[in-house]
Amino acid sequence: MRRVGPALGSVLLGLFLLGCSAASVDGPTIHLENRTDIPVAIHLDGAWVGTYGAGVGVDVPIGREPPPRAVDVYSPSGALLLTWEIPVPVSTGTGGSTSVTLPCGAIRVSYGKTDASPLEGPTGPSSPCP
Repeated sequence: MRRVGPALGSVLLGLFLLGCSAASVDGPTIHLENRTDIPVAIHLDGAWVGTYGAGVGVDVPIGREPPPRAVDVYSPSGALLLTWEIPVPVSTGTGGSTSVTLPCGAIRVSYGKTDASPLEGPTGPSSPCP
């Protein structure tokens, strides 16, 4: 097996790091907090944007179009768990959020700067999500 020299190793590392930075979110986002035990699908204005795993907090790109934008969150069974229209106008330094508590946890979607308290789910034993 052939060893990679230090110069080639540095080039490969640089390309890897460049690829990682290119994957960063560019442009407006909403923030999803999925504190349930299921993955959820995000739809923006009726179109699927992505599916995000259980227990994640993630920035979801919403494109360059300004609000209002309808945000829907669906369970794997296709049940609508949360729906929200991003408020307008959203000026610099402001934002909004909405959340829902479900038998299997809680979900919050936010846009812009918010002073939201920590998201908490149900206090009792969890039940299956719809």
